[in-house]
Amino acid sequence: FFLALLCYIVIMLANGVVLCIIVIDKNLHRPMYILVCNLVVCDLLGATTVLPRLMMHFLMGQKKIGYISAIAQAFCVHLYGTAVQTILGVMAYDRYIAVCEPLRYHAIMTSARLHSYLALAWFIAVLLIAVLFILHMNSPLCVMTLIVNPYCDNASLFKLSCESVLINNIYGLTFILVLLRSSIGCMVLTYTKITVLSSNNKSSNSKAFKTLSTHLVTYLIVVFSGIFKC
Repeated sequence: FFLALLCYIVIMLANGVVLCIIVIDKNLHRPMYILVCNLVVCDLLGATTVLPRLMMHFLMGQKKIGYISAIAQAFCVHLYGTAVQTILGVMAYDRYIAVCEPLRYHAIMTSARLHSYLALAWFIAVLLIAVLFILHMNSPLCVMTLIVNPYCDNASLFKLSCESVLINNIYGLTFILVLLRSSIGCMVLTYTKITVLSSNNKSSNSKAFKTLSTHLVTYLIVVFSGIFKC
């Protein structure tokens, strides 16, 4: 309980400080920092979805959850993971424009266009996850309703169904493969183009490395966090 509480406090404080600094300081009202704000919101969503209920289970010793609550938690968990990937895709495009089109950057990445990209990223994430859960909303539950994970996810809920979930599994696997391939493909394509364009100029190469380092570190943290969770 205390370890989970400590983790939750650290996550909330760290992300809260970052969010407040970016909101208060008008000099940080730029595309890169607005994208970071959205990643912070994702992090807060993921932590708040899992840790408070986990702490309640530890504190009360009663490890039960209603079906609707389980659906809601699983939805938020998957929304967190999907939104992070789509937002990182927007961030990769932003870094590409910043390095390859520096003179046209502010004309291309206007505030309206950035917010439309972010709205699209969140909409795609919500739509993909909504379809995933609509597929098994009417599936009857078996008598055995044990979830072995510390939180509810789509795979755990599938195992509770008495009917065949073949279509659900196919959609889920396709969704994961397409999402990861799109995200990684966007990263590889962006970095390849940037490397080619800046390879002949040392100053441009150095600037490109500094510009991309934040995005690369953020992406690696997300990837390794997902691997560690699995």
